[in-house]
Amino acid sequence: MKHCCLLFICLLTALHIQAQQLIWPAKKVERAYEVVLKNPRAIISQMQYLEAFPKDKDTFIAVFNPDDNKQLYSVSTEHIALLQTIAGILPDSVLRIGLGICKTAKWSSGPVDKLQHMMLSVAAANPESFVNEIYLLKRKEREAAAAFLADVEGNPPCPEYKALTDTLQKIGAHNIAGLLTRSKVNTH
Repeated sequence: MKHCCLLFICLLTALHIQAQQLIWPAKKVERAYEVVLKNPRAIISQMQYLEAFPKDKDTFIAVFNPDDNKQLYSVSTEHIALLQTIAGILPDSVLRIGLGICKTAKWSSGPVDKLQHMMLSVAAANPESFVNEIYLLKRKEREAAAAFLADVEGNPPCPEYKALTDTLQKIGAHNIAGLLTRSKVNTH
């Protein structure tokens, strides 16, 4: 029954989205999302979703957080949740995509906040992959991505942020853990 309700909600959401005019990047993401829903265990479907998912902040905002709250804003939580699910199989790819967005993003509530928390969770679960991917960025991009990830609400820090910094310390990635810690101090 729970599965039927989820399928019904997804169908209603898809019909609502089709009723509005979507920009091309949003159409690509939504089509790939629908394919994954039909074939949730198919790696090829998941890879196509990753290919369609925005790779930079501007496209992410245009698709999931436009000023008019249209496009895929109403289903952004489901899309980010799917990205996190795919990270269980393809963490390097998800981290690469997320860092591509994070390196120029600024915190805001809504989809950007959800992306930030998803990235912190995936990075904490896959610290070696996170370290490898963040070191692929240029120094300034790495610092900007760390500042975005460290710009979390709460004192003490949110559990995802704390888990990531603790995990990075445990695996000996002191430089990246320190970068996140310094960024946390500088953002608050």
